[in-house]
Amino acid sequence: MPFIELQDYYAREVTHQVKVLKNYDAEIPEPNLLLMDFDSNAAILVANYLLNDPTKLTIFNNFARIKGLNSFKIVIQLNKVHGNQKVLLPHELARIIDNLNNCATTRKYIPNAKGDYYELDFLVTEATTELFSNYFSSPRELFLALSKLNLLNTLCIQAKYRTGLRKKRKEGKLLRFPIVPAFDKIFRIEDIEMILSKPSVRTEYLKISDGEHQFMHIVGGLLLFDELEPEREVIYLLDEPDTHFNPQWRSEFFRELDVVLSNKNHEIMLTTHSPFILGDCHGYNVFVFERNPETHKLNFSRSQYETFGSNFSYLLQNIFKFKHQLSEKSREHLDKLEAKVQAADNKLQRLSKEEVEKLDLELKLYGESIEKRFLVNEIDKLLAKFDTSE
Repeated sequence: MPFIELQDYYAREVTHQVKVLKNYDAEIPEPNLLLMDFDSNAAILVANYLLNDPTKLTIFNNFARIKGLNSFKIVIQLNKVHGNQKVLLPHELARIIDNLNNCATTRKYIPNAKGDYYELDFLVTEATTELFSNYFSSPRELFLALSKLNLLNTLCIQAKYRTGLRKKRKEGKLLRFPIVPAFDKIFRIEDIEMILSKPSVRTEYLKISDGEHQFMHIVGGLLLFDELEPEREVIYLLDEPDTHFNPQWRSEFFRELDVVLSNKNHEIMLTTHSPFILGDCHGYNVFVFERNPETHKLNFSRSQYETFGSNFSYLLQNIFKFKHQLSEKSREHLDKLEAKVQAADNKLQRLSKEEVEKLDLELKLYGESIEKRFLVNEIDKLLAKFDTSE
């Protein structure tokens, strides 16, 4: 809710300062809350690969085989305010556009009374990165500049509709802005082409996997504000950051962050359902949320167990309250097999040797588990009794 509020406020304040107050020198403060959603992916990527320390970026090659950024395009359409009106910009945002224009490899500019059109293409070379470093002092500054332009896309939505959504938010209803089609946006970054190391090819950014996207997004976002002497402290709020990671990445995620991040004073707060994440967090930093099944109230408490260095079975049982190491469907099948074996072993059920061998054959269809090993031993005992009687 507060992230959406700030997004709406920034766009309205730009319009108010320039259109109403005629204050073109206004510098609207950047929001102190930034929603790093999918729309910010491109800006995170561009800012890091143009201006961040190359040694930090090796983490992307090690994990996601992404070696570098080859090219991208920025499109700015100042005639896309709802109602086909012109976007009026304060000097601060106009300077950002001028700086991007000066850094472009090729540019297309169409002046228009209803709003100018910019199409800026960037081929990432040493000359390009040097130009960007002249106009933007850090990856954070470049990202925030791109973010400010991206926030203008809120103006593409009808003012009456934005006002209606704002009233509903005041009533406590969480309603997002409607999605604006890419070609109708005031600002967008597109045609991003990455350089892969394995295999050594160029590919579109949109073609890499969800896990690779998420890794670039999460780690890239952390790196943007990784300054030894930051202007202010930063709290990162991460909602299940490892959702699309494979088990190897989940296992190595925090270790790699600890290696690559310079500023150890920033705070990271995250939600997770993953024992991989908990295994790298000390218990005094872990809070377990549980919903009361009768009252439906949500309670939370600090973990009673030390989670750092714990194996996954221990975490699943003690933190997630997951008593079994098998999925429900396979466990139900094994339970039925066990019931038959136990009944025969306790002489509650007479089974022929052929029937016991059939149970043994059925058990071989299951993968390895402690439950399976137990049943194998029990069936072997039953078969041994038949051999003895014979």
